[in-house]
Amino acid sequence: LEQLEVARVQTLREAEIASQEEIERARVASERGLDEIRIDHETVRRRLEVEREQNIETAQMEKAIALYQKSLEESAARAEADAARAKAAVAEEKVKTVRETEAANRRKSIDVTMAEKAAAEAKLIAEAEKVRKAVEAEAQKLINEAENVLSDPARASLFRRKLLEHVEGIVAASVKPLEKIQDIRIMQLDGVTGGGGNRDGSPTDEVINSALRYRVQAPLIDSLLADIGIEGGGIAKQGGLIREASDMQRIADAVRKASGEDGGDGDAPKEEDTRSGGKGKK
Repeated sequence: LEQLEVARVQTLREAEIASQEEIERARVASERGLDEIRIDHETVRRRLEVEREQNIETAQMEKAIALYQKSLEESAARAEADAARAKAAVAEEKVKTVRETEAANRRKSIDVTMAEKAAAEAKLIAEAEKVRKAVEAEAQKLINEAENVLSDPARASLFRRKLLEHVEGIVAASVKPLEKIQDIRIMQLDGVTGGGGNRDGSPTDEVINSALRYRVQAPLIDSLLADIGIEGGGIAKQGGLIREASDMQRIADAVRKASGEDGGDGDAPKEEDTRSGGKGKK
């Protein structure tokens, strides 16, 4: 019995050991399968991750290539645009140069034409002046020859005619000193002295005659006027000749103003006072 018990115990122990070994083998096999599955999963995961990273890198590379291609295209477009602008600028400069050249040529042509015209006009003027001088010289020669054959009365008549042509300027120059007269005051004493008889001229004429007697050139002017039949001593006898001179207008205005201020009849006493630039005559 002890042997049987020992054999049974041993058999149970061997069976238990065999069972444990089987369990261990199963566990090991299970763990090995799990490890293989885990390794497969890790391998798959790693492969997927690598593929994903490769896809990302590929996408990034494709994007970079696309950006680079786009940049190249933009650079090419800018280069083409710059080249087009440069060509346009060159063409514009050529057009501007041609336009300026044409304008300069036109100005030059106009200047040449104007110079030729001016030269032609100057030549014509010179020729006309030459002809005029020749005609004047010939006319003067004929006049001199005609004057040489004139008689003394004819020469005197010619002298008087030329003097009449310039008498206005002579008389105007003779009264130049009267420009310095500032004012004229008249004192009429005809009623006191008994000199209120017949008079040849008006008070205005007498004042102007008195002023003319003050001029330095009176003897020469009177002599010249006498040569052409005009009495230089009396304004009333000259028919308004001196009043037509522009310088006498101011004197007549001054006399009319003085006559208006003093007013009254011919018998009232009046004062005559002539002031001229620091010098006066009464």
